[in-house]
Amino acid sequence: MWKALILIALFQASDPAESSGPILPLEEVLSEKSLAKYQTTTKYSTRLKVLREALEVRTKRLPALIDQRNLATIYRGLGEMRTICSFAMDISLAETNEKDRRSKEVKKLEIQLRKLGEILDDSKLEVPIENRAPFEQTKEEIEELREQLLRQLFGRALGTSSSDNFQFTTAAVTSPQPRPRIQRGLWDLDKFTEEEFSAIQEEQELPKRVEVLLKIAEARFEEIDRRQNDIEWEEEEPNPLEFHTYEDMLFAYTRALDTTMSNIDDKAEMQTASEKDIRKALKELEKKVSKFITRLEGLEDLIRSQKDEALAVQYLEALKTSNIAHQGALYGLGAPTEE
Repeated sequence: MWKALILIALFQASDPAESSGPILPLEEVLSEKSLAKYQTTTKYSTRLKVLREALEVRTKRLPALIDQRNLATIYRGLGEMRTICSFAMDISLAETNEKDRRSKEVKKLEIQLRKLGEILDDSKLEVPIENRAPFEQTKEEIEELREQLLRQLFGRALGTSSSDNFQFTTAAVTSPQPRPRIQRGLWDLDKFTEEEFSAIQEEQELPKRVEVLLKIAEARFEEIDRRQNDIEWEEEEPNPLEFHTYEDMLFAYTRALDTTMSNIDDKAEMQTASEKDIRKALKELEKKVSKFITRLEGLEDLIRSQKDEALAVQYLEALKTSNIAHQGALYGLGAPTEE
């Protein structure tokens, strides 16, 4: 409570109606040099690169803006991010050349958007609850752009259940309630156990780290199965997931996959892992996730029975992330993607 009061006192008041703001003119977002480069070409990949680099600058600047405790400045930075995403969406929707639609710049921007989404989720916790709407709006627009880029890369919409009959109410899908998080440690942010978090940190080699992360994901299915089948916990040590809800477990599963993808992306981009290790990690991810998707689809009845909107939203997020991870692994291994 005291921390919340201090935050409210530190942050300058701002009119919520002005927090989202309209899309800004591109001249107010890009530097003179970048704007000239953007305006003097119609090449999709070149324009996308200009926008991606501008977004990267805003991403690196965000922590400093939050430290200033000035909501107007923070909202301006978020507005610039949304402007960049809006222009990127427009040129992406307008591009018709399939080769260009699947260029390396598309993949680079998709990776950056995924990381930015995670940063926004963490950053919004630094401001009072009543001031978080612009963060959530920016995250939504980032996700919309990211899904468009994934459709371009993989040739189809990702993240839907195989069952056409599986649907939740519109409120369940579009209006998730804020997820409460008790700040006990870094591991708890991802709903990992302390031991799992330590295991991730200890493994520096990519294949081993991916193996640990996928074991974390698999452990959530095993615990869900144990509860569904009323199987007693027979180990000597206490069950580390005893007090984790179904939502907690699906959240941890999703974060394990997101972290796996980010680790592979980072190692490939920075060239800090051998091609052999990257391919080994991708093969393991593809093999495991193909099974995870089947197990997730088998949870439909459970999700329905709980009648919990937040759980429903997390389930759909887990499905979407699983499909993205599977298709991304195939893409990385050079396999043809589904049209």
